[in-house]
This record gives sequence, C-alpha cells and structure tokens, in this order.
Amino acid sequence: MFKEHFKTAVVIGAGAVGQMFAQLLTERGTLVTCFDSEPRNGAASGDACQPSGKLAAAAADAELIVLALPERALSVALERIGALARRDALLVETSSVKTPLESIKHTVLRDREVLGVNPMFAPSAGIAGHVVVTVHHGAGPASTCFEQLLAAHGARLVALSAERHDRMTALVQALGHAAILGFADALAHAGEPLDDLLAIAPPPFRVLMSLVARMLGQSPEVYWDIQSGNPHAIQARALLADGVDRCNEAGGTVPLADFETWLAQLTRYGGPALPALGTDCARLFASLPPSKSVAANEPLGVD
Repeated sequence: MFKEHFKTAVVIGAGAVGQMFAQLLTERGTLVTCFDSEPRNGAASGDACQPSGKLAAAAADAELIVLALPERALSVALERIGALARRDALLVETSSVKTPLESIKHTVLRDREVLGVNPMFAPSAGIAGHVVVTVHHGAGPASTCFEQLLAAHGARLVALSAERHDRMTALVQALGHAAILGFADALAHAGEPLDDLLAIAPPPFRVLMSLVARMLGQSPEVYWDIQSGNPHAIQARALLADGVDRCNEAGGTVPLADFETWLAQLTRYGGPALPALGTDCARLFASLPPSKSVAANEPLGVD
C-alpha cells in the first residue's frame, strides 16, 4: 500500500525530525530525496522559501512532500512549494504551532491535502510507542495513508483541531519546558555548585536536573519556537507564575490547614490518574543510578 501511494517523496529540512521521516519512508520503499538550506546529513542544497533547480524539479514530481522546517520559514515555504507540487501530492508540515498555518486554507493550497504532524518526543527516542499529534488542514486519502505509515511504525496517533492542539501543547510543552528551565535558572543564580547539590540530592531533584540536561542537549530553536510561537504560551507561563505565588503563600504565610487544603485541591485535579503516575515515579526513582559518592566527613564547600 505504501509503495503504491508514496513512490517518491521529498523531505525538506535535514534536522532530526526531517531525518526521522526520511528514514521511515525509506524503510517502506519510498524513493526519498532530501534538501536543506545548508547541505548536511546527506541532503542536497535547496531553499524552500525560494525553490529552484533540483528542489523545484523534485517538488513538482513527488507524491509526498514533508516540510520539517522552523516555524518562521514554514508558512512561506508551504505556499511556494505547494504552488510547484502536483495536484494530488500530500504536503506534510511538522510545526510545533498549528493555528498560524490555518490561513493556508484560504491560499493557493485551499483545495490541497495538507497534514500537520507534531511528534511529541525527541526523534532520538524513536517513534514506536510515542504520540504523534495530527492536524488536518486539508484532509484526504493521502493523509490517511501517511497516518497509517506512522501507525505501522508504532506511533500512537491523536487527531486534534489546530486550536485545540495549540491550547494543549501550551500546557504539556510550553508550560512544562518553562517550569524546567525556570528551575535551572533559579539554581544558576543560587550560588551553589551543581556538583555539591547533586552529591546530596534526593531523587526528585536528580530527575529534574535530568530533564534540564535533556533540554539543554537539544536544539534551542525547537524550544524557542514553542515558547515564542504558541499564542497560548504567555498565558501558560502566567499560570506557572501564579502557581509559584500560591506556593510562596502556602509555604510561608498560611497555617498548615490551608496548605493541606491547597494540596487537596491539586489531588482532586489529578483524580484517578494519580495512582498510576505515582507508580511510574516510583519505578523512575528506582532506576536512577547511585548518587555521586562523597567520602565520610568530606566537606562540600567552605561557607
């Protein structure tokens, strides 16, 4: 089925996401040609915002075009590549923010199949078992075929509208990332060496620092796109600041009973999901390697 529908594909963007989709398609027998504004990772040179030469020719012939590009280039690239593409080609975009792209429904692409996908994981983790959110800017049979390809590789597909996608990802990505980076920023300004903190750190601290390390090891542009491009990210960060304010109040200026009431409210929000999440946390803590050893009576620093 996959070979019959997607015999040829163009992947524009040779970053981690583009490489992941190129590999998935190649494994299904699709002839894939990759382009990037700077030739890297085996991709040929080509600017999707000003397509010409080999890129323009490949885009005009391909049955599938995947645009794995930064948000700032994507809307222009979609229109210009879409204008070159054959009428029955499927265009796939991988933006972290979907509502700005809804305007393509009123452009030269208004009658075309355009599928938005957002892998909710770093490509290095592999697609199997992970969520890929799909947004149908313009649905059709080719979109279904591409979704089936992802499912065949073990992806868990969740279909959302563009608006719902952006509201939810503002919470599960922009808010979560802001909390992790804010935690790291607080430590960086606290004046204590990280090695000393890790020497005495309990599991929650170590897990948080593992999340920090994971984020700092990825492309900054990915996180910048999420924070700056999502129209709901500002509100999400404001909610985080409000939560810290409530923690300040509950931890310093109110009686224990009020603190317990606050935690009870959070417990009610968590509802029936909490026991399983607590079990996941226990497994995660148990899997952590031993903390950095410190010799008996070894001073960690001089006050």
